[in-house]
Formats: sequence, structure tokens, C-alpha cells
Amino acid sequence: MAKKQNDLASVFQFKTDYLFDGVVEGSLTECLENLTKDYYLDLIMDNVIQDEFDDFSEADLDDVKKTVPIMVKKILRLFDFCFDYRPLVATTLFMYFVAPDAQRNDVLTGLANLVLSNGFDMNDFSYLVQRELTFFLEHGFIFSYWDKKKKEVKYYVPPEILLEFGAILQANIMQMSETNMEVKNYFDLANYAKLLTDLYGICPIKLFKKIYNRDVRWKLHDTKELIFKLKQASELDYSFRVEDDSLISAWVDDDDKEIIEESREEFDPYIPSLQEIRQVYNSDGFESANENYMKVVDFFENRGDSIETAMAKLSFLTSGLRLIDDLDDVSYVIDNLLIMDKFTKKEKKELIALLKTYTSSLHSWLFWGNSIEEVGEV
Repeated sequence: MAKKQNDLASVFQFKTDYLFDGVVEGSLTECLENLTKDYYLDLIMDNVIQDEFDDFSEADLDDVKKTVPIMVKKILRLFDFCFDYRPLVATTLFMYFVAPDAQRNDVLTGLANLVLSNGFDMNDFSYLVQRELTFFLEHGFIFSYWDKKKKEVKYYVPPEILLEFGAILQANIMQMSETNMEVKNYFDLANYAKLLTDLYGICPIKLFKKIYNRDVRWKLHDTKELIFKLKQASELDYSFRVEDDSLISAWVDDDDKEIIEESREEFDPYIPSLQEIRQVYNSDGFESANENYMKVVDFFENRGDSIETAMAKLSFLTSGLRLIDDLDDVSYVIDNLLIMDKFTKKEKKELIALLKTYTSSLHSWLFWGNSIEEVGEV
């Protein structure tokens, strides 16, 4: 049994960009200030700060006495509602880090059983744990560092976060006892926002509401409440934003927005089925369901890229490919978005051919999520 539990604990031994070279300890303020000699602090800042530093000069941004207090306040505010927009395994996972050492194995075993009882396997368990743990690290809720003596990754939760987590659990317990109902969770809301902005580029709130309420358990019929929760979810996931009664992909800028809205006027929106959404539910978007997706990923891997880099490159390319209505423009997208990559003539020809096939069946932002193939624009 001990070996099984040790095997489960090994899921935490993975390296990310959020690994500090030195011990992290003390208050949340002290943790952040200790990270200033490492780019770790900049990474967290990128994930939790939106417009709070807009008026800061370069000198102000380098002054931790000015930036860290603002970051602490924002991190605690985000933590207060973050579990509303994460899967239920996230709460159990966080309990592992705050539990006494003697109880951690029981918590971890319970987490594994929770995952397995929902039809997942141990590979899924590792993926889900590492995805949620990375989320915590990205937002400064948990800190990781390399223990040089034990040669392993260690994790640290600041006391302010511990206190807030206790308050969240207490509030949930009181809510369940008073209403005799389980606490509502809106991970579906955050995920649908990410997926539908990936599908349309710009998704009107009205259309989002129709598709979301068609599929989910915790429905939101009040538009004001829906928008409020979407704005909260967008603070935790920068892949989309709420603007002008629409959800907008992070890949879409103001110029793109105007082009998309004008181009799709004569088309009806493509409405994905629940089955289609479930197929891509744990991915970054609909492109992963494209039958030609892995062929392009394989092309980059064969050139020496890791699978993560290959997928990131294709996601970047996809943001441009969804804005073309002529397959001959594929070469232009490659030249403008992969300026650091050098291709031989043979490689370039192969990549263009692969991307033309991929793009023809890709959900296009110019055609309301319909593909070039479907609207007959080949």
C-alpha cells in the first residue's frame, strides 16, 4: 500500500517554469519578493495582472515595494472565487497541500478514486492533477522550489492562502447544510467560454447562453449573472475576454474584430453538438478534433520540435488561418507567424500542402465557425 501511495505522490514531481531555485517560505508578500531574482515573479504577474499596472513606469514595474502589494491583493481576490471555475478535483487537490503530513496519503488516494470513479484512468489522473497544480502555480496560490538535498520538487502554501481556503471550505459546508444541496460549480462555464471563442473568434453572449444552457447542469438564465460570472472566469483564463456583450478570443484584436463581424454577416453560425463539445472538452480548442491536426503536429515533431512546441506552433498558426478565405494565403500566414523557423523548399512545400488540407476543414472565424469547405469558398 505504501508503494502505491508513493507512486501516486510521484505525480507532483514534474518541472514547470514555476520552479524557484531556492527555498520559498513566509507570507505571500515574502514569497513574491523572494522571487524577484528569478523570472518566476514575471510569470505570475503576467497571469494575475490585467490593467492594474497600466499607469506604471518601467522603474515602478521593477520596484517590488510598489508591485507586490497590488499583486498580493489581486491574488487573494482571485483565489476567493477560483474554485467556482475549476473542476471539483481542484478542491480535493488543494486539500492535499494543506492537510497534515499524516493525512496526505488518504487525501491523495481519495483524489485518485474520485478520478477513476468518473471513468478516467491513471494517465488521466496525472494529466488532471498536473493541469490543476500548474493553474495554482501560475496564479501564485502555491509556490514550488527545488529541494537540492532531497533532489525533489517541494510545494509551499502561504498562510494567507491557507486561511482563505479554510474560509472557503467553511462557507461551502454551511451552504450545503442550509440548502441541502451541493455547491454549484461553473467549470463548464469557463470551459465553454474558451471553446466557443475558439470556435467563433467572437461569440455573442446571447448565442453562448443558448448553447451553454442547452448542455450543462448548472444553468444560468439571468443574463446579468451570466456576464458577471463570465467576467470572473475571464480573470482566471486569459484565453478570452468579455466585451460589448460578446466573448472574444485572446487571439482577436480590434482590427480582427471588425473583419470577422463584417465577413460573417451573410452566414448562420455553426452550432456544435454536445457530442462535439465533449470530444474537445479537455483540449485547448476545436482544432484538436480536426482529422488533419496531428499530421501538422507530426510535421513539426519530425523537424525536431517537442510535441508541446509543435502543438503551440499549430495553435499560433491556427489563429491566423482562421482569418483567411483563400487557401493560397496559407503561405503568407506561415511567413508572418513563423518568422523564426527556417524551412527548406521541400519542407515549405510539404507544410503548405498539409496546412491547406487542415485549413479547408477548419472552423473559420470569417464564416461563423463554418469551414471554407462547407461554404464552398475553396
